[in-house]
Amino acid sequence: SINVQVAFESEFWNIISVYAPQVGRPQEEKDSFLADLEEVVSRIPGNELVVFGGDFNAHLGEKCPDYPDEHGQRGLGERNEEGVRLLQTLQALELFAVNTGFTKHYEQKVKYRSGGHDTQIDYILVRRTDRAKVQDAKVLPYEAVTRQHRLLVMNITILKEQRIKQRKHPAKTKVWKLRENKVDFNRLVREMKNNTEETEEPSVEEEWTEMSHILEEAAFVDRQKEADRGKDMEVQETLKEKKKAYKAMKDGTRELQEYKRLKKVAERSVARAKGRAWKEWYEKLETKEGEDQIYKIAKHRPRQKKYIIRVTKQRDTGKIATKDKSVTSQ
Repeated sequence: SINVQVAFESEFWNIISVYAPQVGRPQEEKDSFLADLEEVVSRIPGNELVVFGGDFNAHLGEKCPDYPDEHGQRGLGERNEEGVRLLQTLQALELFAVNTGFTKHYEQKVKYRSGGHDTQIDYILVRRTDRAKVQDAKVLPYEAVTRQHRLLVMNITILKEQRIKQRKHPAKTKVWKLRENKVDFNRLVREMKNNTEETEEPSVEEEWTEMSHILEEAAFVDRQKEADRGKDMEVQETLKEKKKAYKAMKDGTRELQEYKRLKKVAERSVARAKGRAWKEWYEKLETKEGEDQIYKIAKHRPRQKKYIIRVTKQRDTGKIATKDKSVTSQ
């Protein structure tokens, strides 16, 4: 026999070509062939597809009601002794002869023609569990493999692996966590409420809809602040690790390369934190609160960064004092 293994995306196929002993051969040789067939099937895992094809030198007959799971009741000719033994083997191995399971014209069933005798001795076998995958099986009358044997073909479906799409659900607002920071959340809700435009005599439904939107937005903002606080803690941890590595390097317990690596990690963390801070600042400038914050910053600038100019004139001449001695004497 010839065994070809083919790997597809979703399954593994074993395609096996066989040739059984002819009718006149000794019975021991025929028994050995069926025993080898059983051994081959037993070695193949049950989740892999098996396809046997070849000359079994057996007549299964046109109908076979005592073997309904192995024979499709659409065969050809009369069953012989070798056909009975083959059917018993198919029953034991849970295999099915696919070219007996489709309604075809006479010429599409004849697999072997010699001396005016038409027979069906070549079969394609699959597991019963894979029978539904077979779409068609027939003989091509005008395609001869040899002088007496015709070509037997089968159409079978290759199942494509179905990938389950992950459904994207909206982010869940963990309202119960707002209790941990109740004061800030209440303040945030009051600020959002004051910034909304009030309409003349809103209905109860409109007030509730507006308030629910404010609560959801405030919860989202509070959750974002919590995430930012976690990122700030990450920056602090990386800086601590860098400082520890620097001290360890000075003490001789750590190498320079390890310190340089942690230093780069800390620099990247600080850069990301600065980027987030500047982004939040620019977004905040677009709001009314941001405009007020600009004036506060300008008002509380450090005095050392201000340019203080003082002009001193000489008392006797009225000219501007330019030298240190003349300035201090005035």
